[in-house]
Amino acid sequence: MWSTLGIDTFTTIIEQTEDCARYFTESIRNKEGFMLYLDQHQCTNVFFWYIPERLRNQDTSEIWWKEIGQISVQIRTKLLLDDKLMIGYAPLPKKNVPNALRLVLTAYPLKTFKDMDFIIASIETVGKDQ
Repeated sequence: MWSTLGIDTFTTIIEQTEDCARYFTESIRNKEGFMLYLDQHQCTNVFFWYIPERLRNQDTSEIWWKEIGQISVQIRTKLLLDDKLMIGYAPLPKKNVPNALRLVLTAYPLKTFKDMDFIIASIETVGKDQ
């Protein structure tokens, strides 16, 4: 890909992908219903949870976290089955962290901030019914 596109174009694509990961992270940082696992994205990966309204402002007990982990799987499944988008989920068992949504942005095709807004809106739409 590098030799085909040239270094300048390839650099632009990589920077745009990183900008989209940063934009996504900043967009959900203080957005009601979203909770980041890490304060910053890691390269083009963002690890986060969507918290439905019925579970917001509650104590985060073990049962609460278990349900949040199940909701991540349900959101991912619904988005996939509705042909909206493909987003992953993963637990961090060694850190005792339940399933969370895991956005991994690829460099090609080129992503935009509008694409990031679509992802956020899609998660909110599917997640509100959980």
